[in-house]
Order: sequence, then C-alpha cells, then structure tokens
Amino acid sequence: MTYDVAIVGAGPVGLMLACELGQHGISVGIFDAGSPDSPGHPRANNQSARSMEYYRRLGIVEELRASGLPENYPTDATYLAGFNGMEIARVSLPSKQEALRVCRAGDPVWKSAEPQLRTSQRSLTPLLARRLRDFKTVELFENVEVTQVTAGDGVQLRLDNDTGVQARFCVGCDGARSMVRKAMGIRLGGEDGLDMDFMGGRMIASYFSSPNLVSLTGMQPAWQYWAILPDIRAVMVTLDGDEEFILHRQLPKGQEPATYELQADLDRLCGPGVEVQIFSSAAWRAGQALVSSSFREGPLMIAGDSAHLFTPTGGMGLNTGIEDAINLAWKLAEVVKGRAGDTLLDSYTQERRKIALRNTGYALKLARAVGECPVAPAIADAGPEGDAARMAAREHILKYARNEFEHPGIGLGGRYDDSALIVPNGTPPADHPISYQPSTVPGGRLPHVWLDDNESLLDLAGYSFTLVDFDAALPVLPATWCEKMSVAVHRLDRADLAGELGARAVLVRPDQIIAWRCTDAGDVTRAELENALNVARARRVADHAREIVQ
Repeated sequence: MTYDVAIVGAGPVGLMLACELGQHGISVGIFDAGSPDSPGHPRANNQSARSMEYYRRLGIVEELRASGLPENYPTDATYLAGFNGMEIARVSLPSKQEALRVCRAGDPVWKSAEPQLRTSQRSLTPLLARRLRDFKTVELFENVEVTQVTAGDGVQLRLDNDTGVQARFCVGCDGARSMVRKAMGIRLGGEDGLDMDFMGGRMIASYFSSPNLVSLTGMQPAWQYWAILPDIRAVMVTLDGDEEFILHRQLPKGQEPATYELQADLDRLCGPGVEVQIFSSAAWRAGQALVSSSFREGPLMIAGDSAHLFTPTGGMGLNTGIEDAINLAWKLAEVVKGRAGDTLLDSYTQERRKIALRNTGYALKLARAVGECPVAPAIADAGPEGDAARMAAREHILKYARNEFEHPGIGLGGRYDDSALIVPNGTPPADHPISYQPSTVPGGRLPHVWLDDNESLLDLAGYSFTLVDFDAALPVLPATWCEKMSVAVHRLDRADLAGELGARAVLVRPDQIIAWRCTDAGDVTRAELENALNVARARRVADHAREIVQ
C-alpha cells in the first residue's frame, strides 16, 4: 500500500487532517487500533468557536450541533457543597439555542460565525469518520495497529497483520505515547502533572449513567457540577442533560485506579441510593503543560496530543489539535502537488509550537486558580460559620471561573506574526486570552462578518488560497492566471467593509489566516499578488523573515 500521507491515529485530530487532505485530493491512509465509529470513553467536552467554524466549512456543524445536550438546556457551571448540598456559586452560560441566536445576531464578544458547543468527542469522532468516507482518495483502516515507523526515503510503516505501508509523509495523531514522536527521536517538555489541590496529579474519570441522580440530589440543571468539600473535590459533566455523566476525581495519595470505587464517591457526594451503571473509567494526569521540542523531523510530523498535552481546564487540548490539523493539511497538499517546496513544512513547527506553548500555559494557569479555591471545614454546614466559608469560596470562584468557559481570545486570537509565510503590514492587536479583537493585519484569522443572514465572510475562504477584494483594489485577473496560481477571487464591492476592516483586499490562506493585505489607495499589481503568494508558499523569503535569519 502506498500513499502520499499516512496518518497514525483516527481520533478527531487524525480524522480532521484526513478530511482536509481529502478535500485537496491527496491520497491518504489512516490507521487506528480501534474504530472511530465506536469512540468509547468520553473525552474533550467542548468544541471551541474556532473549531466549529472549521466544522462549518467541512459541512458537519449542523449534525454536530444536534448532538449532546438538548437545545434549550443551560450550559451553566454550578459549584456545590456536595452534589446534594448547598449551591456555593453558579456561572450562567447560554443554551446552544440561545448561543446560536446571539451568534446569528452578531455576538459582540465572540465575533465568530459559530458559537462554541458543549458536546463530547464521542459525538464528533463518528461524524468525522462518516464525512471522511466521502473522499475517494482517503482510506480508513480500523482495528489495525501500527507496530513500526521508519523514516528514510519517505516513510515505511509495519502493521500488526504484517502488512507494509509506504508513504511520502507520515503524521502521528496517536496520542500521548506517540510511536511517531518516538520515531522522530524527540520528547515532550514542560510541566508534567503538578500536584495541586484539584486538577493536578493523578486523576480518574468515570463514565456512567444514573436514572435517579438528579432527582435524588435535587440539583438544578447545569452542564458542569463541581463538588467542593474538604475531603473530596470532583467535577461531574452531563453528556445528555439527563442520565449520562462523566465524573473526574483526584485519586487520593497511594490509591491505584483499579481500586477506585465510583459508587462510594457518589454515595458520599449525593447521598445513599444512587443507581449507577458504569460504562468505562480512565486514569489520567492533570496539571500538565507539555509541548514537543519540534513538530516535524523530515517526513515525520505530529499533531494533537502527540505534540502537546494539556490539563483539561478550559477545554483547549482537542481544539488546539484541530487547529494543528488545519494548519498542516494545506501545507502537505501544496508540497504533494508541487506548488511548494519541502521548506513550507518547516513553518508547521514555527507556527503551531508557539500556539501550543501559549495555550498549555493558559490552561495550567486556570487549573492553578481553580485549585486555590479556599475550602474551609465548615463549607457544608448551616449557620454563620458555613455561610462565611461558602462566601469565601464563592468570591474566589466568581473571580476566576468564567475565564475557564469564555476565552474568545484563546480560540480566535491566535496569531503567526513572526511566520516566514506572512507579508507584514501593520501592528497586530495585543494577544489577550479573554478578549478578541478582529483584525486584518496579516498573521491572524480572517474576521467574521455576516454578509447576509446565512453567509459569513469566512465562508468565502475555501480550501485554496483566496483573494477577497472589498473595494476594487485588485487588477483584472484572468482565469488562466487564477488557475496557475491556484487562487480563488471574490470581489464584493463593499467599501463599507474595507473601512470597517482596515483593508481594501486580503489574501487568505487555506487555513483562513490572512497572509497579505492591501491598505494603500493605489492599485495592486499582479506582480505584488504573485510575490505574496510566493511568500505564503515559502517560495520566497519575506523581508521580515530574512531579517530574523540574519
């Protein structure tokens, strides 16, 4: 078997990468020891607004939105002195129906074409697998394990059925113990499972159903339920707004995952009599902020958990991996199709590693803030002492908690300002995790603007390079030139948008990142556009990159 690209691991990141490559007509073999149609243990319960915009382009966003919580179910986070105890604090967050309504009306905070969605990887993975099967150049191999990866003249893979696979490139989306990363000879570095009062060190996650948990405790509807007691802290996430839950609990010192008893914890947190059916459990480490020293070594690359490991606070791990896939796919396609040289792939580490360091650092900062919540012995007691304990915890929670659930700057504001693929023009906005400032300064995401009731400016940015002319800035571009340069052109005749966005025209990469813009009153020449496209494909060194090298 021979492919342009072999992908090891068919989780969401590997499947997204395969779908993106399929859009470009690249031959792909993707291999997984399990089956993405049966994703098993729930992980990653938040899809960011940025990921949702990419799912929108892929055509799966409506079906994904229909999964998980009921459309009118609140996505609040509530903090309780035990699941059957008094509510300490609540962070109110919209249902997916309300979030969609605000988004369509023009959300002044998120400024995105799609709202974030509280739904599990269990819903996303089968959807991506079904979409992948639409691409004739992509083959999915389930229940087969890659046992060896060797790089030389291309890449050779050996499967557990003794089949050999040849590929020009191989991408490891095979998780924390990545075989591909080991074949690259590189390691993860950073903070590894810091011990904290909560969301640090050894954790266990239990996936279960209970028909009477909500009625027994009297809990009011929420997406996340945090139990805060002196002797135990846990967070429980509802997957369907009804009977399915996943509970994360820090393991006591000395206890092994095999001896953990979920029933005992639920009896302690909810009161006796909770009916439980346990589906699965998984041990993991919290408090991590680990990033690989490189994301590429010759024909081998890594993405997602193979390249970076997060503490889950803030829900950034999967979403950072999805952005890895989007960034890498178009670069592989350009190289395979001969429109760019191998040096284009060097930009993958340059662009994505910086974002991984930024995002893992912020997630760890959030986890530390959560772990520092004061929990006095009287927190579950009635009376003045209990009231004071809950007030102290409430003040801490309300100071930090919303930042865990609403951080548009992290998802929408990531930038590649020092990338060699960008033609600089202007001062980029400040990078702030909580606030996002749309900008056409090259290096950042194309801003979302509603062009009509259903079409976003982002919808114009497809899988090729895209020129968007807002104000008659571009010259006549013959179809033969557009085909030769592999670029789509959209002329909007919207001087109002040119003024609002600060650009008369922009060149957008296939990952919806602006590579060049026109801000001058004069006409743009075809030579200027060709130069920008050559820089974006690493066929010419941008002036700022030349200065960095020197």
